[in-house]
Amino acid sequence: MITFRQNILIQISAVREASNIDARVAMLQTLNSSLPEGIRLRLPSMFTNAYVKRALETIEDKFIDSI
Repeated sequence: MITFRQNILIQISAVREASNIDARVAMLQTLNSSLPEGIRLRLPSMFTNAYVKRALETIEDKFIDSI
């Protein structure tokens, strides 16, 4: 059985592997909405690949620190 933590890390990896920016943004939004409220990011209305990468690093750091 996959734990919540493992699921989040799998989702982070999947977003990193996606090549299409629209897919990456959609996946990031889904990932962000599944996080506990204290870890969620306030996402902007416009995204770049650099922002998605930075957001994933931030989520990963916050998520790992919260455990």
